[in-house]
Amino acid sequence: MDPNTYTIAIICALGLESNAVMGVMDEIYESLPEAARKDAYAYTTGRIGKTSVVIVHLPGMGKLNSANSAMRLKSTFAKVGLCLVVGVCGGAPYNSRAKEEIILGDVIISTGLKQIDFGRHYANGFVPKDDPEDNFGRPVDRLRSFLRMLSETSYYYDRISDETSATLKALLRSAMGQNLAYPSDHRDHLYESTYQHQCRANRACETCNVADGAACQYALDTSCDNLGCEASRVVNRTRLSGSQMSRPMVHFGRVACGDGVMKSAQDRDRFVKQYQVIGFEMEAAGAWDTFPTVVIKGVCDYADSHKNKLWQGYSAAVAASCMKAVLAQWTSRTTSIT
Repeated sequence: MDPNTYTIAIICALGLESNAVMGVMDEIYESLPEAARKDAYAYTTGRIGKTSVVIVHLPGMGKLNSANSAMRLKSTFAKVGLCLVVGVCGGAPYNSRAKEEIILGDVIISTGLKQIDFGRHYANGFVPKDDPEDNFGRPVDRLRSFLRMLSETSYYYDRISDETSATLKALLRSAMGQNLAYPSDHRDHLYESTYQHQCRANRACETCNVADGAACQYALDTSCDNLGCEASRVVNRTRLSGSQMSRPMVHFGRVACGDGVMKSAQDRDRFVKQYQVIGFEMEAAGAWDTFPTVVIKGVCDYADSHKNKLWQGYSAAVAASCMKAVLAQWTSRTTSIT
C-alpha cells in the first residue's frame, strides 16, 4: 500500500502496549510499503475502521527513542497528521481540576504536556523551568477544539466512555486479550504519600531508611504483599467498593513527561499540585514537536515507590480500547492536520 495512505501514527514503547493496540485493529496488513521496509524502525500497518494506521515499535523507552522514531516516521509516512502515544503510565491519585478520583485501569488523555525533567538542581531539590520557550506549546487549534468537544460535551464524552467499555470487553474475550485480564479492585492499593516501599521490622536491613526514603534492592524487587506493606496505610477510595470490575473512567488533562520513571509519591503530589498534571509518562515529548500529538494511556500504578507491573496488561487494553473510540470520532471529522 502507498505510504501516503497512512494519516494516523500510533507510538508504543512496550510490547504489551503494541499487542493491545493490534488486538483492537480491524485488520492487520501482511506487507509494508517499500519505504517502510527500508526504514531502520519496525512498523505494523493495518486498519481501524476505515482508517489505515501505522504502529511505531520504539527500540526503547524515553523521549530520545520517541524523537528519533518520530523524525524517521515523518520521512517515511509523509501524510501522517496525527500521532497517538498509546500505552501505560503512572497516574495521579486524583484529577484536581475535575475533582475526580483516578484509579488503576482508568485512562488519561492529554490536553497538554509538561516537561518535568528540564530545570535546575538546587540544594533543596530540583526545580523544572517554567519559561514558555523551554516548554511545549499548546496543541494546534483543530486538535484542541476536538479535545474540548470530547471532554466538555456530555454527548461525546459518554460516547467515548461507552465505546471504550464495549471494545474493552470484546478485547478481553479475544485470544489476544488472554494476558490482559482485570486484576480486581482488591489489588488496587494507593498508599499514603509518606509511606515508603521498604523493608519492615520482620527483616533486618541496613539500607532501608524511613527518614530519607532509601530502599534496598530486595525491597525494590519485592511486591507489597511479600514485603509486608501494611493495609492500614492504604488510602480509602470511594470508587473501589467490591470485587467487581470497575468501569474505566476517561480523564482529560495535562500530562507530565520526563525520561525518569516517577516513583516518589511526594514528588508526584508536588507536581500534581503545582501543574495540575494527571499522569506521568516518558514518550510524548519526543513526538510533540514533530506531529500534533495526543497521549492516551491507561493508569497502571500511582507513580510511587509501591509501583509494580500487575496492572500493565489490563491498563494497556483500556488505553487501546479508548484510542479506538477517540480515533472513530476524529476520522469522522477529518483525515489529517495540515
